Amino acid sequence: MSSRHTYFSSAEEVSTAFYDAFARADLDAMMGLWAEEDDVICVHPGATPLVGYAAVRAAWKSVFNPSPNMRLELADIHWHTSGTMATQSCVEWIRLGDDQSPRGGAVATNTFIRTIHGWRLLIHHASPIMNSNNQSGATVH
Repeated sequence: MSSRHTYFSSAEEVSTAFYDAFARADLDAMMGLWAEEDDVICVHPGATPLVGYAAVRAAWKSVFNPSPNMRLELADIHWHTSGTMATQSCVEWIRLGDDQSPRGGAVATNTFIRTIHGWRLLIHHASPIMNSNNQSGATVH
């Protein structure tokens, strides 16, 4: 079954699938999580907002293409769910390959909506964590 037709019964399931698709650099799985809305939004760390399914797909394709084995480890996860919308905030620690230390971090907010096709991702916004020298880094001050 295509991930585009996967029914997610909770926002938490979508979040788990999102970070799994990221770790596997699986574009089809990643895009199968997004709402079929013209106003989906994705903001990668340090980048401008991407609006619309096609723009979001193109950005993830670019991220996944030449990239080394990347994974995100989550910390400080907080959820708020109300009716047909849920929000997750967290810190994403970026690791490459077998690195033991993170290369950097981002503060992320994910917004999910419940549709007739189950829960879907509507907005992913990640901003780099800045250290005291105003440069992206793994140290939080």
